[in-house]
Amino acid sequence: MNWLISRSGASRWLLLGLLLIQVGCSSTTFLYNRLDTLIGWYLRDYVTLSREQRKDFDGRVNELLDWHRTEELPRYVVWLTAFEASLEDGLSESELEHLLDQVEAAADRLQERALDLLLDFGVTLSVEQRLEFVQTLQSDQADLEEKYLNRSDEEYIGAIEKQFQKNLGRFLGSLSETQKGTIRTGSETYIRLDFLWVEDRARWVAQLGALLRSDDPAWPEQARRIYQERRANHGSDYEQAFVHNTDVSRRLVRAVINQRTPKQDRRLRREINQYRADFEDLISRGEPLSREALGL
Repeated sequence: MNWLISRSGASRWLLLGLLLIQVGCSSTTFLYNRLDTLIGWYLRDYVTLSREQRKDFDGRVNELLDWHRTEELPRYVVWLTAFEASLEDGLSESELEHLLDQVEAAADRLQERALDLLLDFGVTLSVEQRLEFVQTLQSDQADLEEKYLNRSDEEYIGAIEKQFQKNLGRFLGSLSETQKGTIRTGSETYIRLDFLWVEDRARWVAQLGALLRSDDPAWPEQARRIYQERRANHGSDYEQAFVHNTDVSRRLVRAVINQRTPKQDRRLRREINQYRADFEDLISRGEPLSREALGL
């Protein structure tokens, strides 16, 4: 459930919803069709469910995935087609902005659906299960503080640089020294967000913990309000840093893609086509959609 705890967490849930792209397209269809199992395992890391609850939860997840397959996957096919076309004359700032804005909107839609699912299912949890969930959140908080708050600035920047190289290299192959230099220079301009994020998460966990310990039957709607208010009321320092880092990330990604070699271009297009084929295959297993309906 911790994908609901931060804006950075939203991207992790989106990656899950976007077919776990980080693991590589060869596994896309296989993993997508097992998301109900994977999400169930994830939830059970936080709370012990009865057999009946597991069956109930799996059914709710399947409904979410049916919606995602029929209404969201076709959008991804369109995005990939437009993205590939934008590579012809060099990826422009506006083209990348348009693509990423659409991805962010998809993340919001998916996150709202997931929140509805979790809160509706949460009504079935006993007081003891809610307490178990709170204890797991608090344990996670301690682990996050240990992991992130003890890093030096150099370690923070190094981790960002490494992640960019890993993610972009997955689609482009081996990066050139010029591309690595672009990533290094961009990473060095990042503003540290880990301290602010961990502090913000601690406040959220405390609020949610107090609510879940209570025996108020209206706790799901109160939890929704806490979550919505948290998204709307991030401190100015956090928001400014988030906007700055987002801008740096977008400029960095665009620069590295536009620095690609002919070999990297072929690999990138091959990856795009493979994802598109996987998405279309998944769509075909649900409501049939024509290529015209997808705008292709």
